[in-house]
Amino acid sequence: MEHLINMNLPQARPVELTIDKTEHLPQRGNLETQGSEVPNKRREQHEIPEGVMYCKLEAIDARSDYRDNTQCARLFGISADQFARTLETDSVDESFDVFIMDVEWPLWERAAVKEVRENRVRFYDAETGWLEVSYRADTTVDTGEAYAYPLFLASAPTFLEISGITPVVGRAVPPLRTAVAVSPTPRHSSSPYVLEGFHVGQGMCSVFHNGESGFIIDAGAGTPVLRKVYDDVGFVNELSPLVKRLNPLSMVLSHFDADHWRLLDWDAELLERVDHIYVPNNYSNLPFKSKAIKDKVLAIGTQSLLEDVSVSASLNVVRSIPNKSNKNGECLVAVCHTQGKSALLPGDYSYRRMQTDSATEMRLLAVAYYDAVVVPHHGDEASADKIVKPASDTSIAFFSAGDHSWYKHPNNDSLENHEEEGYVIVNKHKLADIKSQKLLP
Repeated sequence: MEHLINMNLPQARPVELTIDKTEHLPQRGNLETQGSEVPNKRREQHEIPEGVMYCKLEAIDARSDYRDNTQCARLFGISADQFARTLETDSVDESFDVFIMDVEWPLWERAAVKEVRENRVRFYDAETGWLEVSYRADTTVDTGEAYAYPLFLASAPTFLEISGITPVVGRAVPPLRTAVAVSPTPRHSSSPYVLEGFHVGQGMCSVFHNGESGFIIDAGAGTPVLRKVYDDVGFVNELSPLVKRLNPLSMVLSHFDADHWRLLDWDAELLERVDHIYVPNNYSNLPFKSKAIKDKVLAIGTQSLLEDVSVSASLNVVRSIPNKSNKNGECLVAVCHTQGKSALLPGDYSYRRMQTDSATEMRLLAVAYYDAVVVPHHGDEASADKIVKPASDTSIAFFSAGDHSWYKHPNNDSLENHEEEGYVIVNKHKLADIKSQKLLP
C-alpha cells in the first residue's frame, strides 16, 4: 500500500571510501590488440546506505553487470536522509549521493508489490512515486540476486538480501536547468577531425576528435560488454588509449538512458578526463543530480559546440521538441562535419520522430544526406522506417548493438532497409570487446 513519508527519517551513514574489500575479476585470454588491453584492476568497495534506499525506476529489462544476459530491474536510489531533503521546498538544485541497484527478475517479482510491477511509469524520475527498498547488505559475499554501489566512483558492488519493495509518495526529481551562456569551443587545429564509432555492445559511444582534443558523443556500453570484465586482463579497449590523448575532452549525452553513459560510471579515469558533460535541458534525471559529477554537467538546448574553421570542422546539437515526451525523445541529436562530410548521431531518436519533431532544425536534419549515421536505438524496428539518405555509395550505417536476449537488436528489417537505401552496413553486435570503426571522413 502506498504511504507518505515522515520527515523524521533515520540518518543513513555517509558514503565513505574506507571499506577494504575489492572486486576480483576473472581473467580472459586471447590478448589480440597490443597496447589496448587493460591491466587487471581491482575496484574498491564503497559504502552504501544502511538498511533502506529510496529509488527511482530506470528499467525492468536491464541486464545484470555480473551475470551474463540475466534480466534485472534497475533502480537509482538515495539514502533516507537525502530523500527527506527532497521533500523540502528549497531542494530544486539539490545534488545527491546516487546509487545504482540491480534486482534480478525472480527476486523483483517476489519482493515488489503488484502495484509496483503493473504501474512502473509512476516511479520514473519526473513522477512523484518512489520505491522504498529495504535490505540487508552482505559484504562477505561476491554474488547474489541483488547488488548496489555508488555511481561514478568505479566502486565494487555490495550484494544485498532484499526484504521489501514498497511504493511511497515523494516529489518528482526537478528537471535539469539550462546552463547559462554556453558558447562553441573556438579551436584552430593543424590536423583534421575524424569521427570514430565504437562497438560497445548494447550501448553507444563515438568520439569526434583531431588527435589532440575532442568530444565523446555518448559513453555507454551493455551486454556482451559487461562491467565485470571491463577491467580484466585481456579485455580489448580501443577507446581508452584514444581518450588519454585528448585534452580537452568534453562529452555530449544524447539522452539519459544508462546504456548511453555507463562508461562514466565504470571508468574513473575516463570520467576524470571529461571536463564538461552536455545533457538535454529541462528533463528530470536522478543520476545526473549526483554530487560526483554535478560540476561537470551542463544542460543545453540547440547550439553549436565546436567551430574550427581552420580545418572545416563543426559539431552541432539539436534539442528535440518531441510530440510525445519520453526518455528517448527528450534528447540532443548531434551532427559532425569534417572535410566536407557529415554524420548524424541521433541516439535513440528514430528517423520518423525526427520528421515530426516540432523543432524546425530537427526536421531539416531528417531530410539531409549523410556520409555516416549511427543508426538510432541500436537498430530497433522503428529504425527501419523513414531512413535518412546516404550522401554516396560509401556512406556507413553503424549499428551499435549487443546480444540482449529480449531486444534482439539489430532488427533484420533495419539492416536490410539501410542496405537497400545504399548504406555500407557495419554490424558487430556479438563483439565482446570495445573496438573502433572509422566513420568520418
